[in-house]
Amino acid sequence: MESLKRNNGIFFYLFLFLFSVYFLSSAGNNINSAEHQLARFEQTRSIIEGGCLSIPDGMGIKGNYYKNYSLYGLGQPILAIPFYVVGKSLGGYQGAQVMISLLNQFAVAASGVVLFFFIINLGYTKRTAFIVTVFYALGTLAWPQAKQPFDHPVEMLFVLLAVFYVHRYAEDGRTGSLLLSSASLGYAFLTRASAVLALPPIFVFLYCSRSGEVIPKKRIVAVLKDCAVYSLVFLLFVIIQLWYNFARFGSIFETGMTLMAQKAGIDFFTGTRLFTGLSGFLISPGKGFFFYSPIAVLIFFSLKGFYKRQRGLTFCIMGITVSYLIFLSKNLYWHGDWAWGPRYLLVITPLLMLPIADLVQNKFHREHKFIRYAIIGLFFVSIVVQVIGVSVDYQRYFMTLQAEKGVKFTLVGGNDVPVIFEPPPATQFEWDKFPIAYQVAYDWKILKNVKGPLSLDEEKKAPDAQEKHARPLIFDFWWYAGAYSGFSLSAILSMLGLLGFIITLSAFRVFKMVKT
Repeated sequence: MESLKRNNGIFFYLFLFLFSVYFLSSAGNNINSAEHQLARFEQTRSIIEGGCLSIPDGMGIKGNYYKNYSLYGLGQPILAIPFYVVGKSLGGYQGAQVMISLLNQFAVAASGVVLFFFIINLGYTKRTAFIVTVFYALGTLAWPQAKQPFDHPVEMLFVLLAVFYVHRYAEDGRTGSLLLSSASLGYAFLTRASAVLALPPIFVFLYCSRSGEVIPKKRIVAVLKDCAVYSLVFLLFVIIQLWYNFARFGSIFETGMTLMAQKAGIDFFTGTRLFTGLSGFLISPGKGFFFYSPIAVLIFFSLKGFYKRQRGLTFCIMGITVSYLIFLSKNLYWHGDWAWGPRYLLVITPLLMLPIADLVQNKFHREHKFIRYAIIGLFFVSIVVQVIGVSVDYQRYFMTLQAEKGVKFTLVGGNDVPVIFEPPPATQFEWDKFPIAYQVAYDWKILKNVKGPLSLDEEKKAPDAQEKHARPLIFDFWWYAGAYSGFSLSAILSMLGLLGFIITLSAFRVFKMVKT
């Protein structure tokens, strides 16, 4: 098993490379781009400055003491605390928002490092680990999700850590690894309650890892002991969640979602056929996973070989994948709009990339040029899809559906309940409303009309700025928006030059180290 100290140089430069790429393609401050992200920010602010859980009126839902509370987990607001403190000390309220906007980029870049270390701990080469990590980081929806204002990157990172550490426990038998796995899953649960779906597959893995026990009775006793220790640590996080529920709504079982559903007159888990959600996640043009992460198709060619090497881990990965798919497919809002791609499936994305290491290391594809070039071509397509995804604000697509396509959005909520304003689920299955095609059209329109940065007065006169709910159609990068708004071009070019240097240097250093 590879040691952490032996590879800390690779980890540092790999993280620096990934984070820099994500930062280069970020929009800057994304806190105000979604109501739930603003609610999480305000919760972090309340914890730091007020020592309480309530958030301003107009956000969340009424709870104890007639105050408003966030509907979302504690995980991301707590993790955002150091970002908030640093940001506020540097730039006040706005600085805190900008710094917290970096949290998802940090989490996704960190998940790439964990994936790399995971793969070399499975016995694959550093070269293989690097290739698969790049496939994941630049060829899947992880890249756009690093930019968007949701809490899935934090859930994904800690679920990945939970699986990684339980595998380490199976290899080294150290109780510390088991405890770290349980604590990681617990924190993922504090972020999004759906993380509990990973618990049964992890127990299955613990059972499979004891296959060396000759006497069945000893195997059962050992597995029960492992599961008991795991459950006790996980229970601590469950208790925190129950306290959090009670502190907000006066009931340990009330997360706020039930109250919201009652007041809005909806049921989150009725009205959607399982097949509808499954087909939506797998093959629909609106949310089909493989349209937004084409490189992940390689798992179908990798799973058999990976299973031969890692039987228990394969069961664990497939168990988590199926659990999430079935659970989410019954959700009334399984599509998770407004968002780019199937954001709910980010949590399983790095796990699905793990088996691809077996294909990458297999000599078969290296000895057949056609297969090698096909994989390279698929990766190129995957990068293009991600660049398309991050190039334009994902919300513009939904604005276009309303303003130009006449799509009637459903509206529920209001009266002290957050508004849910969504396109009809059938939209996800209509090819004439394929989001990727719309993004390409936006990119083409921008490229055809690039005339250099506009002044703020000119921006107000731009026809596109007068569209209802729409901002000027520009590339959704902080540096492009800065140039568009008239900021110093020399300062922006200097920052881009520095970022380019960091990306080039870190990529070179990682590439050099994985070859040794």
